[in-house]
Amino acid sequence: MAASGITMSLLSVLACACLGVAAATLHLPLRLTETGAGGGYSSPEWGSDAPSSVAITSRMHGQMFTASISVGTPPQNMTAIFDLLVGFTWVPSVNCHTVFCRLANTYDSADSSTYQADGRPFSINGLYNFSGILSYDTLSIGDSLHVPSQSLSEVLVITEPALATGLPYDCALGLARRNNQTDPGTGTDTLLDNMFAQGVILERQFSLWLARDGTFGELTFGGVDEARYTGNISWVELLGDDPGTWIFGVDSIYLATSPVVEWCPEGCQLRMDTSTRYGRVSPSLALAVNTALGGEEVAPGLFAIDCSTLDTLPTLRLNLGGQEVEMNPRDYVDVLDNGTGAAFCMSGFIGKEELADNQIFLGFQFMQAFYSVYDAENARIGLAYSITRC
Repeated sequence: MAASGITMSLLSVLACACLGVAAATLHLPLRLTETGAGGGYSSPEWGSDAPSSVAITSRMHGQMFTASISVGTPPQNMTAIFDLLVGFTWVPSVNCHTVFCRLANTYDSADSSTYQADGRPFSINGLYNFSGILSYDTLSIGDSLHVPSQSLSEVLVITEPALATGLPYDCALGLARRNNQTDPGTGTDTLLDNMFAQGVILERQFSLWLARDGTFGELTFGGVDEARYTGNISWVELLGDDPGTWIFGVDSIYLATSPVVEWCPEGCQLRMDTSTRYGRVSPSLALAVNTALGGEEVAPGLFAIDCSTLDTLPTLRLNLGGQEVEMNPRDYVDVLDNGTGAAFCMSGFIGKEELADNQIFLGFQFMQAFYSVYDAENARIGLAYSITRC
């Protein structure tokens, strides 16, 4: 078996499960479909031997991915987002009566034969702003991946106004390294930890590939898919300030201009974020970077780029543990339709007031250029060039 992991077909996974042997890797083809007013994407047809297919929807602005999941037995269907920033999986309870819950598909533990009561209360403030009780039940992703006895944060009260505005999902699957919705001593496992503990995967690792054209992608639990990237994986250790998150540092990150535009010379803290399309940085860094690109601020933190200069813009270079990788202009600038058929170019670096100069969130745009590997066992992240990068 290769060190990087071997992708197994669903038949192989089922055979291993029947023999009592853990599957090495679970390889999940993902399909993206655009359901907004902007039109639709059609994904390629997967063959009959496809291991597991999870349909996900993308929204162009404030990019987010959704997948069809189910909770309990018989299955209660929901639409979920994958969230790299939190480690808990939350579902709205049928006993939640706030506006968001009334509009969402909810979970009724009384209707599930595999429900296990926990009952301990939890409360989250800041990111989601909700509270409820802990429960356990079977979680199914797509049609074929089933995780029994998964810890669930069953939401009873939501106070976050943003969750009452018709967002296109019901719940979230947390893929951070630690379940951070309660005190660390509660012992509730993340989805990844639970899959590992039950022998569903052999390595506490997952990887993500997103096609450059935004039509489909792939999430792999337990290893990597070597067909989805080129060259070697560059590994970088996670920073230890928050052991539950995927925060990593770089030796340097800069625009290859003359003079060079160095980002956070005292050191950057980078996070991958599947809830947004664009990179988010501090307002001062956004201004410096986009000024160097000839950008014009068209709204607070948002910069337009002259499309005629696209092929002459500099590369963005990151040094990861002595290995340098780069994004070219078509990796970090979006070419959009302004509504009249004319091209409009938007910088992928957006200024956000809440961020410090050394904090950088890398969104979907970055992940289209790089295949990313999340290794919880060795506390590191790996990046390699995607096979579909520009």
